Amino acid sequence: REYSDVRWDLVLDHMDQAGVSVPDRAAFEFIVDTLKLALPGKALPTGPLLKEWSNVSAQHQLLQHALQSPPQTFDFRSCSPFEVPKECSRGPENGAWCSLDVWRVLLKTSGTDGYAAVRSMFDVALKACPEVVLIGACRMVPEGHGQLLTGELLAEVVPRCFIQGTPAAPAVREVVFKSAPGVCIAILSNMATRQGTSVKAVELTLSIPGLLRAVLDDKPGHLSFEVAEAASEQKQCSLPAWMSKQLSKYGDRAALGCVKFLRSRVQNGTQKPQRPLSSGQVVALVACMQDAAGQLSPETNRMVQQFASQAQAVYPEMSFATSPAIPAAPSAPPAAPPPALVAQAPRQPPAPLQPASPTAPSGAHVPKVAPTAATPHAPPPSQPPSPPAGAPPSPPAMSQPPSHPPTGPPSAPAPSPKGAAQVPLQPPPEAPQGPPPALPGTPPVADQALQDTANRLFATVFTGDRTVQELVEICKEYARQPPDSQEHKIYNAMIEILFAECKIFPKYGPKELSITGELFGSLIWHDLVPSNNVTTASLSLALRCVLEALRREKVSKMFRFGLLALEQFLPKLPELPPLCRMLQPLQHLKADYPTYHQYIVDILEALPKEFRESSQTLSPEQLKGLNLPKPPAIVQDSSDVARPSSPAVPPAPPQAPPPQPAGSAAEDASPGGQKFRRSGSPVHPPQASASSVLNAHGFNSSPQLDNLLNDPDLQPSAPQPPAWIGNQIGQVFNALVKDNVEDKAETVRGILTPEYHDWFAMYLVKSRVSKEVNLHNTYIEFLERIGNSTLINVVTNTTYDCLRVLLKSVDEAVVSTLHRTGLKNFGFW
Repeated sequence: REYSDVRWDLVLDHMDQAGVSVPDRAAFEFIVDTLKLALPGKALPTGPLLKEWSNVSAQHQLLQHALQSPPQTFDFRSCSPFEVPKECSRGPENGAWCSLDVWRVLLKTSGTDGYAAVRSMFDVALKACPEVVLIGACRMVPEGHGQLLTGELLAEVVPRCFIQGTPAAPAVREVVFKSAPGVCIAILSNMATRQGTSVKAVELTLSIPGLLRAVLDDKPGHLSFEVAEAASEQKQCSLPAWMSKQLSKYGDRAALGCVKFLRSRVQNGTQKPQRPLSSGQVVALVACMQDAAGQLSPETNRMVQQFASQAQAVYPEMSFATSPAIPAAPSAPPAAPPPALVAQAPRQPPAPLQPASPTAPSGAHVPKVAPTAATPHAPPPSQPPSPPAGAPPSPPAMSQPPSHPPTGPPSAPAPSPKGAAQVPLQPPPEAPQGPPPALPGTPPVADQALQDTANRLFATVFTGDRTVQELVEICKEYARQPPDSQEHKIYNAMIEILFAECKIFPKYGPKELSITGELFGSLIWHDLVPSNNVTTASLSLALRCVLEALRREKVSKMFRFGLLALEQFLPKLPELPPLCRMLQPLQHLKADYPTYHQYIVDILEALPKEFRESSQTLSPEQLKGLNLPKPPAIVQDSSDVARPSSPAVPPAPPQAPPPQPAGSAAEDASPGGQKFRRSGSPVHPPQASASSVLNAHGFNSSPQLDNLLNDPDLQPSAPQPPAWIGNQIGQVFNALVKDNVEDKAETVRGILTPEYHDWFAMYLVKSRVSKEVNLHNTYIEFLERIGNSTLINVVTNTTYDCLRVLLKSVDEAVVSTLHRTGLKNFGFW
């Protein structure tokens, strides 16, 4: 009676105060008993518990006990309930775990400080009602709350209902698909990529009503191809009709997915798949892709024809026609002209390969695959070498620049003929903060599709699918096409993207820089850098980039980049007197590479005064009749990991890919008759350690930030993995983009064992997270797809360790932009 004027129904609302605590069950029961006396015959209100609190700790303490209370005390059955099959245990009678409102408040407050409390509550639910936890977690995935915790819960309950099977599992799967179809398809897609569960994924897809149609209508992936093949066997769909529809809707993505699926189900050498495809199925799929050749890019068409050529060896009774309009990538560069021709006449390009136009002309003949009698056929074209363990990875910048990504490269004019333009060697312009401004008369910015195609071409070099020389041949082929053709536009985009990368070359790892240096120099040697471009991509800027790199100290990776680039166009130096004059004073070049320096001196002495002092490039016609020196042989430098003379192949662990045979680095004949060493043939460094692997993959790509994190407390004490694991993980991160997260996660799952979790976490946080803020979301998704809660905890703890190190010297952030950037990046992470 004394407190009859108190609004007891609002007491719980006002418990969100600083200092309020509910430390144990007795405190909770005291609050409940008091409210029951004040509100006789009524269930206590649940709304206050499910709103947003400032005192999250007190809220968790109340919820921990309220979720286990009888419905007469707290009843959650009316708080956004979701469907649960009657075959399942629903947990507490108050319906707490079947309430979307309860799930939302728990996941929203499961951040850093609240994770332990929320996880302990879910641990109780996992024991009482695991099927309900599965349904609730799937319902929450699209909302995006507490993604890491949701991933942990799914990792524990998905095997129970999707792999092992329980009496209630069929009903649960149907509810999951009905309430969260996208999540259900993602679960099955993940199962389809794993060797032990792929068949189960297909069986479940065919057994859940409505799921077959949803998967077939979804974006093409490994699951959709597996399901379509199985459904066609059961006469539930037509495989060719489905494939044609996918190609029409998704184009390159569908074709690339189909080729990947075919490779996994067709015999490769002595390796036989568990469920090989019939020849009729292979023929049908390849024929569909050939019919859609006009909708696919030239690179995708080549992959299709490449697979068709390989399949001939497996299915000799079939004739896989190769379209003359879709050439295979050359397996070796063409022979270069003799030295006399370099000085007397322009280099003549080989005959055009005539790539397919992206849009097939009306009435164009597209060869199809058809069964024929077994007849002798030519061997398939040689394949690009598979990257061995330790192959150089691709730099992340080529697919997603870490800072100012270009919004689209302007189309560059075609390279001018020899002698048509004179290019002065001028200082480079200031590095822009974004894409170069559009100048009057500049062609329009290339669309995103051109950039994507160009980036895919670059990626094939860094992943080992193509050599640098093969990519250069493609550029030469595209550059010959009419300026308004799709191929020429792709060539323009590639040149512009490469030059946009110049300002971040120092952030590349040593091996990536070696590949880029060879590519950079090869483009100059083959006259593929425009000499009259009004944008940033010009021969003048290219030569300035090489010159500035050669001015660095010999031990720096940028010097090696410049040296490797220079080696590609040594015979061209007589045409570049401005560059020769600027290279001549470099004393470290003279001391360490005397043959190169003497060659430069001899060139300047052989040129007439008017040519020697010219600020412009010379044409071969202008050099006729001059007694020019021959290019020197490439210098053997044992300190250069890109070009070791006699690499030793370390023994690989049992689970490692087989090492490649040891031998000398790959060589190509130069126009001067000398042997030019190429970095495109990766080798294994002797006795590679995990620390060297970290450096090779950019672990020290930002020395200043690394110095801030070089605290003794952060030095990894856990065992370091073998070099091949470090190399492969480095390759995964360098090629990681949103579209291949699942494939890369599967790769890491297969090689990363628990004893290397600490090493992996330090590499991810210190090398990647601290610098590549634009890829944070991709890295989060990558960790979730790996699906290892222990690994996620290690990464989280490592992040805190790095933050603590930075906060030790937080006063430096007042004056250090780098320190502030590091803190900001970790806070975003």
